Amino acid sequence: MRRGRVILQAWEQRFLDERDATVTVTRCANCDWTLEGELGASREAFLEHRQEAHPEIRPATKHKRIRPNGISLNGNLHDNIGNARAQGAAGWASE
Repeated sequence: MRRGRVILQAWEQRFLDERDATVTVTRCANCDWTLEGELGASREAFLEHRQEAHPEIRPATKHKRIRPNGISLNGNLHDNIGNARAQGAAGWASE
């Protein structure tokens, strides 16, 4: 293991520990449940609350955002190249 990786892992762990020690107020969006305390403990308490009080609610899933790469696939390749050149794109020396 390289020295840089050890330093990065130690920094990441220190960052996570500091974040979990932050005092926050956690509230339930579905009822009047509220808890003030450290983020790490509040997160666990909220998960327990949600499982006990709201078992019908499923946790949100993260979706990967698909970003378009800016290339239009409408038409054919020659039309796309012509449009790109019209917008100022560099051209090839030989055709």
